[in-house]
Amino acid sequence: MSYLTAVNPIRHVAASTRTVTSSADILPGTWRYSSHLALVLSGGGARAAYQVGVLSELAERLPGLEFPILTGVSAGAINTAYIAANHNAFAARVAALRDEWLRLTADRIYCLHPAALAAAGIKVA
Repeated sequence: MSYLTAVNPIRHVAASTRTVTSSADILPGTWRYSSHLALVLSGGGARAAYQVGVLSELAERLPGLEFPILTGVSAGAINTAYIAANHNAFAARVAALRDEWLRLTADRIYCLHPAALAAAGIKVA
């Protein structure tokens, strides 16, 4: 017997060990597997805008979807915090987040004031 067949890294879980949410524990309109889901959003600048697009599609295709666990890093944490701070349905939270992203323009991010620019130029010289 070779080493690779003796040590199998894949662990098989019997179906009977899984937790199944009873129908009495599910809120009306909630996706039935939501108690087993987590939303994990990674960081990376513009990736956060792409995440909103994916979340919008999920909310549209799976009405009643809820994530009991939310986590994110960097820019993904900003999206996660926005979603977690609102207590509406997931689709409504994602729609509000999408609206915030749509209002974001370059002139709202890069605000250059002539006086501050001149003062920075004087310090360099």
